Amino acid sequence: MDISIKQEKWRQERPLFEAEFIHSHLLPYFNFNESTGDYEIKSEVEFNEDEDRKLAYEVLNSSWVMWLRAKRDAKSQQADAPGHITVTHERFQELIAIGVKVALDEREQK
Repeated sequence: MDISIKQEKWRQERPLFEAEFIHSHLLPYFNFNESTGDYEIKSEVEFNEDEDRKLAYEVLNSSWVMWLRAKRDAKSQQADAPGHITVTHERFQELIAIGVKVALDEREQK
């Protein structure tokens, strides 16, 4: 897929994602990279521990990927049953919880 198409999708979805993101307190510590489509920690931001920095990065980017996946899946389902499928707030929160659990599990394994 052409990067300009991805960037347009990111421009549409990012404000919606950030408005719903349960850990919105993390957002001021990150910049969105328009070239890669992910969040990067601002260079001037310091975390108390490297693990906290890594966990914040993983939680935010995992949630972003899950958001995009949920939207893509909803769009695919909508093509099969037009007008009836949406991503509910509850489903989004469920996907975020899965992403956070995966990040925490990976952290514990290291």
